[in-house]
Amino acid sequence: MTPAAIPLLAELPHNPHAIDVARDWDHVIGDVVGSLPAFAAELTVCAVIVAILLSRLFGLAKWLPASTVAFVGSAIATAVACLQWGAAFESADDGWAGLVRNDSLTVFVRVLVLLGWNLTVTLTVLTGVPRPSADPGDDDGPDFHLPLAAVALGSMLMGQANHLLMLFLAVEMASVPAYVLVGFRKGSREAGEAALKYLVFGAGAAAVMMYGASLLAGATGTLSFPVLGERLALVRLDGLGWEEPGVGGAAIAGVVFVLCGLAFKLSLVPFHFWSPDAFQGALAEVSGFLSVAPKIGAFALLVRFGLSLNGDYGETGDTLLTGLGMACAAGAAVSMTFGNLAAFAQKDLGRLLAYSTVAQSGTVLLGVAACFLGVGRGEPDLAAAGLAGTLLYLIAYLFLNLGAFAAVAIFRNRTLRTDVASLAGLGAKMPWIAGCFAVSLVGLVGLPPTAGFVGKLAVFAATLSDREGSPLLFLCGGIAAANTVASLFYYFRPIRSLYLDAAPAERPGHRVAVQPPASGSERAYLVLLAAPTVGILLLFGRLGALCEAIAEATLR
Repeated sequence: MTPAAIPLLAELPHNPHAIDVARDWDHVIGDVVGSLPAFAAELTVCAVIVAILLSRLFGLAKWLPASTVAFVGSAIATAVACLQWGAAFESADDGWAGLVRNDSLTVFVRVLVLLGWNLTVTLTVLTGVPRPSADPGDDDGPDFHLPLAAVALGSMLMGQANHLLMLFLAVEMASVPAYVLVGFRKGSREAGEAALKYLVFGAGAAAVMMYGASLLAGATGTLSFPVLGERLALVRLDGLGWEEPGVGGAAIAGVVFVLCGLAFKLSLVPFHFWSPDAFQGALAEVSGFLSVAPKIGAFALLVRFGLSLNGDYGETGDTLLTGLGMACAAGAAVSMTFGNLAAFAQKDLGRLLAYSTVAQSGTVLLGVAACFLGVGRGEPDLAAAGLAGTLLYLIAYLFLNLGAFAAVAIFRNRTLRTDVASLAGLGAKMPWIAGCFAVSLVGLVGLPPTAGFVGKLAVFAATLSDREGSPLLFLCGGIAAANTVASLFYYFRPIRSLYLDAAPAERPGHRVAVQPPASGSERAYLVLLAAPTVGILLLFGRLGALCEAIAEATLR
């Protein structure tokens, strides 16, 4: 802590109960125990992790496969989360001694992450990942499904973090197991290099984020999100300077460093370098899950952390949140533009969808920027519209990205390749799989009547509605619309290969092995993922109202 912070912290109200350790400890224990029912879904995931560990320890994996434990556990956890939906709207409270927040946004993230986990486990069963082994000692099932469950748990905790300590723990809980999943392919140099690069970037991002949290704690004297804004308001902004130079500089640096760590999880430019290699080296099933679950949790965490910065910073009328909103808008435009431009040159489906994810993260960030600017400038309608559009797009994004990666996994099992050229002629041989893949790609573009169109429409409507008040936001909304048109060219390359390019067997001098058709289960699975991408348009009114209610409750 800097010397300048000492007089500032001395002005803070004294807690008369701070020295009563016994009373505080009893309060913490009682609060933790009382919070357990509200976090039954997270406890279910913990039970799944313990069950997988015990099955491996006692050699029960042969009779109780890890995939079965993960599937049943994820289904139960999803059902429990859905049952908690109504209670979260009626009341919102803090749990675990203020470390987490249980509200409608928490349940929203919880349901989406658990649904993504359940769908991913189902896909791994259909595609045979990991490969079964007759020898229980060589069974990779527990080694695969345990980190998968841990990533799901970390993603859920990110969505409810209400404290800088929980912020760091949740991000790392979602990150460390992901390094293992990326490098899971045994004997693959590509997967090993991708995992190492992911680990190196992740370690650097974690160090920066932890340092930022320590700076914020030193400058404000608190780790709690609800108190953070109040303490930052004491370090008042006066023009371009701070009344307490040491404290002000530490506070701003802390905010920036924490945001850098979150940008890494969101694959935002320029913190995206790990993403293309990781998505190419990892199994498509893993890439699909990592492209949705941690990002949904990270966006919710970004919203909570950003809203905690709101406060009166002096007579200028601006707030720290206003500047953050403008930075998010600019970052969204850069991520969308770079992601789309980089995707044009990609020949591997994993890398193409990785850069697509970078661009899609920019789209979601644009809605978050509108939310921050609305709150910072006292425009509740803009804030609610931006956050509601973000939530609606995340629903669509879950099904679109999982559907695209699931199709890549099924194609890979038939062609043993993941490049765009390997799709040639498969539109006729595997019409159901190809059709669902095409629907997912069209949805990622944002064309009607898919869910992507509904989500992007909600985000663009929020950003383009305040032309006079937020010219930068309006400009970035126009850039986003232009990027949507540009993305048509690379999203349609795989579709062209599926339906217009000749299969290798039909070309002179080429011989290929007979490819088995897709199973009925695989077709049904992809149809299950493709149906919501169209069905969401029919439920636009109800889903829009739901997202608006969550946004209003979060901003309240």
